[in-house]
Order: sequence, then C-alpha cells, then structure tokens
Amino acid sequence: MGRTETITCNYLKHKEVFADVLNIVLYSGKKIVKSENITELDGTYMSIIPDTIEGMNDTIKNTQIRRYRDILGMVKLGDIQDESEYCVRLIAGIEQQTKVHYAMPVRNMLYDALEYMEQVKKKSEYVQGNSKERQYTRAEFLSGIGKDDRLIPVVTIVVYLQPEEWDGPRSLHEMLDFKGISEELVSLIPDYKMLILQPSDYKEVPEVSLDSTLSIIMGLLGCADSKDKFYNYINTHSDKFKNMPHDATAVINEYCDIGIPEEKIREEELIDVCKAMEEIREEERIKGESQGRQKGEQIGMVTAYIDMGVSVEEIAGKLHITVGEVNKIIAQIEV
Repeated sequence: MGRTETITCNYLKHKEVFADVLNIVLYSGKKIVKSENITELDGTYMSIIPDTIEGMNDTIKNTQIRRYRDILGMVKLGDIQDESEYCVRLIAGIEQQTKVHYAMPVRNMLYDALEYMEQVKKKSEYVQGNSKERQYTRAEFLSGIGKDDRLIPVVTIVVYLQPEEWDGPRSLHEMLDFKGISEELVSLIPDYKMLILQPSDYKEVPEVSLDSTLSIIMGLLGCADSKDKFYNYINTHSDKFKNMPHDATAVINEYCDIGIPEEKIREEELIDVCKAMEEIREEERIKGESQGRQKGEQIGMVTAYIDMGVSVEEIAGKLHITVGEVNKIIAQIEV
C-alpha cells in the first residue's frame, strides 16, 4: 500500500468517518448509522472453494483464494437498547481508490462473494459440530447451511477522493459486451452495481450535521479544480478548518498538495489549517522576494562582467551557475 493509500485508510478507519461514509452513500446524509454501533472486522479472506462435491466420502479438489479488504465492519442499525433484542445488521466494506480501477465492479463482487462464503463456512462448521443435537437433512448437511438459515447482507462502498470524476464502469453490465444480445436476455443476466463516494457527486446539505470531518473534506476536494473556489470554500468554512484533526489534515494535505510540514501534522492533535496555509504563503512570498533580489544581483554582476570582456564560461565559474543560465541572463539583458 502506497503513501496516499495509507493516509486515506488511516483516516477512513475512524469509526466516525466510517459511519459518515455509510450515512452519505446509503442514507443521503441522514444520521442512521452511529459510530458506536460499528465493530471492526478482519478484512483478510483465505477461502477454499471446492471444485466438486458429489458425495459424503468423495475426494474434494479445492481452489484457494486470498484477498484483503481495506476496511470492514459489522454495523448494527437502529437504536439498540438490549442485546437480546433482534438486531438489524449489515456487513460494510470500504475500498479506497486513489486511481480509477476499470474492473472495480467485478472486484467488489468478488469481495462480497467471499464474505458470503465466510458466513456459509461458519454456519457449515456449526452444522457439522451440532449434527448430534439436531437432525439435519442430507441436503442441509451437504450445503453446510440449514434450510431456514439466513446470511447477513454485505455492502461495499468505493471511496474515491480525487477531484476529477470516476470515469470507470459503475456496474457489471457496463463491463459486459452485449452486442447482438436481445434486451430480454440482457435483463436476465445478473448485474452488480458499484456504490461510490466521490467529491464530484457530493452535495453539501447545510441542515445535516455529520459527526466527522468527512463532509468538509468532500466539499473542499469538490472545489480543488479552481483556486478561487478552493480558497473561498476554506474562508466560508474557516471555523471547521481551524481545529482539524491531524488524520483529516493529512488527507487534505495529500490530495490538495497544500504543503503543510509532515512533522507538524504528526506532532499536533488539532491543526489550524487556515493559519498553516497563511504561514506557507508568507514563506513563499519571502522566498520569492529573496529569489528576486538574488536574480537581480546576478543580472547586475553578469552585466558588469560582460562589460569587462569576461567570457561566458568564466562568468559561470565565478557565479557558480551553469553556462546555460548565464546565456539566459544575457538574453534578458539584451531584450
């Protein structure tokens, strides 16, 4: 995992951010999912897929699949007052992408299928371990799941924080070649739609206040294509940017290339992004003035050396610059 991916994952793993991703994508920004109702799960899959199962005593040839989720969690929905009460549950995964993946619908479909297989595997282990306590039919025993057993729904959301819009397919059907296939047959071929959260789709809802900094980051990244819009967004939301958590600041710094020193982000829990940007602009101004003075001094010295008949090569040696740089200064003088 690269630097940008690591920074993004570290931010998205915060339960408040995870909850807001789900609330924005699944509930149009309504605060349905609560951070305290999310339990982190291991996103590592190493599934054994049986090639053939014909009988109880047959030799089974297996295929092994290993995959790694970026973020995975068990989500309880609604107000859970008593653990003994029926709990509506959802397994949610987040796949963060710094670049477009043109096979993402298939990739997500595989992740979700592996999660369902893990659930079946656990139920199968239960069936086999409790066969003496309950009479399972042959079909149930071979299936590894009881007739009335049900699986927990699984959903995967792609988080794409780049300012430009995702230009890859968002469903399995968009990846398939349907040329010459009737609409009737197309309608019978299963589709798999991809859920995505990206700045270009995000619409800020003033009356909805989410728990994390995700909405403010999405709004800022949505303005990253225009310098004026970018700084205007920061100014109009300055109260949010004055106390930005370091993980959120790292995301803004990475995607917007602001230039806040990494040491500052690591050492401080809360960062005033507005002040940090002002300090960076002031440093750039001072540096620009210094470079301007230095350039002016070089032009004056080159002019003096030329009047004295000093060669270009000698001037370069005296000023510790290249011959090419000397020629550029001479060209400016002649203009």
